[in-house]
Amino acid sequence: MENSEERQKLKEKFKNQLLKHVDLFNAAVSTGEGDWVVKGFIDIAKNIYTISVDTKVVSKIMELLLFPKICQFAEIYNYKMVLCEEQNHYPDITFIDENNNKFAVDIKSTYRITEEETRNKKLLKDGMKIIGNKLNEIIRFTVYRNNEPFCNIEASMENDLKQKSDSNNLTEKEHKEALRILRKLKKPVVKVNGMTLGAFTGYFRDRKSSKNIRFPYEEYYGHFVLGVVYSRADGLLDERKIYELKDLLNITSVVKDFTFFVQEKYKIATDRPGSGNTKNIGSVIKIDDLISGNGPFAELGEDIFDDYWMYYLTKDMARAVDLKGAPYKNLKEYKAYKKLKK
Repeated sequence: MENSEERQKLKEKFKNQLLKHVDLFNAAVSTGEGDWVVKGFIDIAKNIYTISVDTKVVSKIMELLLFPKICQFAEIYNYKMVLCEEQNHYPDITFIDENNNKFAVDIKSTYRITEEETRNKKLLKDGMKIIGNKLNEIIRFTVYRNNEPFCNIEASMENDLKQKSDSNNLTEKEHKEALRILRKLKKPVVKVNGMTLGAFTGYFRDRKSSKNIRFPYEEYYGHFVLGVVYSRADGLLDERKIYELKDLLNITSVVKDFTFFVQEKYKIATDRPGSGNTKNIGSVIKIDDLISGNGPFAELGEDIFDDYWMYYLTKDMARAVDLKGAPYKNLKEYKAYKKLKK
């Protein structure tokens, strides 16, 4: 492998080439109004079934839509494309240049957070919960009492909410909580649900291994994420409704408003696992940080990122090797453990 300076130049070159194609990717998945071009599944009787807003479904269809444009990118820049052999293997696509330099690209998608709910433990303990959903300029509230749905309210302004609270006999506590949610959701959307960035065990630690990875991790010059941020459709979608072909243009797209980005994996990684008990690296959740590559490891560098995650232990992993606890659970503890001054 080339020295670090030459490697960095090759990584930057590959990233810039991929970034030039972002506009083509957007055109492949969205209409001029920003809606998803996919409306549903069609059968031989020309019945159209709407698509679930489930993230796994959206993500897979997105990959299929992008594939022709990604092939076009590889052809223009003379890269050989090698796809992963299994769905849960890493990476989604390996690009190999004329000098056999390999670049890993994972296609990741996530949605903007337009929902807020009661998190106050005391209110929840008392059986009170409110969930707010942002629908353009309107906030739809679902109010729960004793863990049962009590009423639904729609409001766009604070005085509007007060009138709806009074007419639906909300308590003062319920109105205050609804007001908190309204104020939060009226602010610009700045966060996403997050994404996982691959395993931190297995091939990530044994970098000569070919298990669950297309080529050994050490053979890759760079590890990139082609990311897609989208918004979920406003309002409630009836996934049971069947449409005819003549209704095609009237079918609501389940997702819209796409933003694409390209970043090296370590630059958008965070210092916590990405999902539940699975051993996957998590991502930052601020949209600006994803686009600009401004995660906590961005300034620390890829070597620190690698070291942090190669030796990171979950509680179960620590117990398995007879440790009372993991040596560190976040970057602050890691720096103290490693005696780093950064």
